[in-house]
Amino acid sequence: MNRKTFWLVSISHFVNDGNGVVLPIVYTFLLSSLGISTLLVGFLGGTYWAVSALSAPLVGRLTDLYRKPNRLIGLGILLWGLSLMILSVAVESGSLVAIFICVALAGFSSAFYHPLGAVSLTQIFKNRAGSVMGLNGALGSIGRALYPTLTMFLFTNLALGQPSMLPTLLILGGFSILAAMPLFGRETAKLAPMEGKTVLAAKIWPTIILITLISFLWNMFAMSTAQFLPTLLVDVYHVTFSVDLGLILTSSMVGAVLGQPILGFLSDRLGRRFIFGFAGFGGAFFFLLFLLWPSVIWLILAGFFIYSMFPVVLTLVGDMVPPHAAGFANALVWGIGTSGGAAVGPVLIGFLAGIVGLSQAMLILTCLGLTSVLAVPFIRKPKVQ
Repeated sequence: MNRKTFWLVSISHFVNDGNGVVLPIVYTFLLSSLGISTLLVGFLGGTYWAVSALSAPLVGRLTDLYRKPNRLIGLGILLWGLSLMILSVAVESGSLVAIFICVALAGFSSAFYHPLGAVSLTQIFKNRAGSVMGLNGALGSIGRALYPTLTMFLFTNLALGQPSMLPTLLILGGFSILAAMPLFGRETAKLAPMEGKTVLAAKIWPTIILITLISFLWNMFAMSTAQFLPTLLVDVYHVTFSVDLGLILTSSMVGAVLGQPILGFLSDRLGRRFIFGFAGFGGAFFFLLFLLWPSVIWLILAGFFIYSMFPVVLTLVGDMVPPHAAGFANALVWGIGTSGGAAVGPVLIGFLAGIVGLSQAMLILTCLGLTSVLAVPFIRKPKVQ
């Protein structure tokens, strides 16, 4: 039964993270096809992450009360599929209002997987959670790495004479809906019964708030640079909007296929807090090297850390809080921290890009990512190391 839960949750991770990297490619398409501004792209990215951040606490609360995380994960993946299919029509029509609505729906859909997947796996696998979530995260990273090339392959071969995202997004959305169906069957994740109210003890709040703050600042760098990477490659480094772009994006994300299980395993052995700081520094440092001396090698090394934080930060949180409040705590850190930072970052980059250029804007956010790691030593050690 545990194996079935692992594979159901991991396939969902594959689809969720794969869908997430489709949107930046759509933004780059909009820049060329509709002529929208870089600032507007920043607002699109900010809308996605803002809705995700605001939705995550609600999703986490539902998990603690409803106690059926896999079905809620299925709901999120189903909504992902619907948002991509509707987005295909919105992009084809060129309606910016409809595009913003679809991006907001995608942001709501994205709020489900990470806090729910973490609850499902940490409470089943206990002390092996770091290693198991690392393997689970590797499936997410494979999806994130494959989808850019898959998206550009479908776009190149299904455009039917003129540039169009319609068939590509319809196919990817339909696949998401199919992947969601098995999760609505019998619930395989048996969570621990609630022990009183699903709230955090007062003494735990300062630590959770600090982790959330660090995640917020670091993800202003990490997720916003990921949102603008396709645009940087096309507009600044003159990569063609074709399979070539997809291959470079895939290369930048493939490192996390190994990064998630390795960092998850190391967090079980060396401590969650240390690996949290190590991964945070590594991601920002290697992306800084890419901006200073552009090379796919630096992108691969940066991606090894940037896209591998899932098993690190949420197992750290899982060691801090009791099981009956894990969903809400995960949602705060991932929703307000990760998604909140990712909501502000793209808007800030879009604003700064109009003043100093896109490369310099990304450089500023990367330095912010580096400095945020300085607060990691102030996180108190969790109960389990």
